[in-house]
Parts: sequence; C-alpha cells; structure tokens
Amino acid sequence: MAEPPRPEPALIPLEVTDDTCAPEAPVTPKNPPAGHHGTGVRTTQAYLVACSRLMCYLTRAQLGVLLPVLTEELQLTAGEQGYLMSRYANGYLATQIIGGILADQVGGYPVMGFAILASSLCCALAPWMATLGSGAFGQVFVVLGLVQGMAFPAGSVVCTQWLLPSERSWASSISAIGSATGSLMANALLPLLAAWLGWHAVFYTTSGLCLLYALAWAWLGASTPQSSTRASKEEVAMLKDAG
Repeated sequence: MAEPPRPEPALIPLEVTDDTCAPEAPVTPKNPPAGHHGTGVRTTQAYLVACSRLMCYLTRAQLGVLLPVLTEELQLTAGEQGYLMSRYANGYLATQIIGGILADQVGGYPVMGFAILASSLCCALAPWMATLGSGAFGQVFVVLGLVQGMAFPAGSVVCTQWLLPSERSWASSISAIGSATGSLMANALLPLLAAWLGWHAVFYTTSGLCLLYALAWAWLGASTPQSSTRASKEEVAMLKDAG
C-alpha cells in the first residue's frame, strides 16, 4: 500500500542581523543636494581644474609653436633649439611629488593659485629674457615647468576633496579634454597671432589669459568644501559620508 505524501517543511525567512552581510551603501546618495549632476559649487571646482590644465598645456606648447619664428629672428642654432625645448621638462619633473605633498598639507587652492600666477609672470617676462640670450630665455621655461609641475597634483587633490567617488572619473575626463583643448588652441591659434602681431604678443596674450584664470580661481575656487562659503551644509555632509 502506497504511503501518503509527506507535507513539505515550511520555509522560515532568515533575518540579516550582521551588518557585514548587508550590501554596501551606494556611493551617490538617493536624494543629493543641489549642485549634483553637473551644476553647483562642487562641479565648478572640476571645471576650474580642467581650465587649469588647458592653461598649462597652452603655455607649455607655445615655445614649440613659435620655435621656427624664434629660430629665424634670434638666429638659434640646432643646439640652442634643443636646449630651449628641454627646459620645461627639466622643471616639470622636479615638482610633481612636491606639489602633491604641498597640496595635501596646505590645500590645493593656494598651490594652484601660485602656479598659475607664476605662469603668468613667466610668460610676461619671456620676451625680455629672450633679448639676454638663449641661456636666460631657457630659464623662463625651467621656472614655468617647476610651477606647473605643482599644478597637476594640486588639481587632483582639489577634485578628490570636492567630488564623490562616482564623479571622479568624469572629472578626469574633462581634465583630459582641457589638456587637449590647450594643445589644440596653441597649435591652431598662436601661429596666427604670431603672424599678425609678432611672437612677443603670443607670450603677452598667454600671460593675460593666465592672469584672468587666476582671478577666476581666486573668486570661485577653494581647497575643501569646509573652507568654502559657497558649499551648503548638505553638500559638506554628503562628501564627508562618502569619504
């Protein structure tokens, strides 16, 4: 005789009592405060950093763009051309680590401001230094490399302080766009300016643009949300929770 079917045991739902089993909290809050998704003071910092990359690439590329004109006017030898083109890299390599350490210690805001103001001064002095010979002229680009070597890590520190982890890849992308735009402007526009007003005008123009950027940075930039008068309490709390 066949046995009657046995009833299946009831399933008892398990409760998760250990926080380690719970899924991680999303990086981006469900209801972010005003300023999220491309507007506000936080993303303004990312755009400012991208513009700083634009200014750095514009000023570093100007020598290569002007080299044929400078060679003809200043009667530069092949050795002097190579000397001038290597000066920027010599300075730039020396301050990458120092710039990051300084930005961590005193904040990215003063480091970036100093770097761009010093870049403006270097560009303004370049035509006069060229009259003193290729040796003195080259020192302008050594100093330009030294100060701009600090700007790049300072910008990265600023983005880390101001942006959520989920937004930092976007910030890196627009910074790369800024760098490419600076190189494009240098190669497309500066030769036309040199042909129209002379190579001296190129350095004075890039000096003025750096100065304008420095003013915008002084007005809108800040090292951290806590040090900014424009960041809301909700934004500061959100960034603190996100780490």
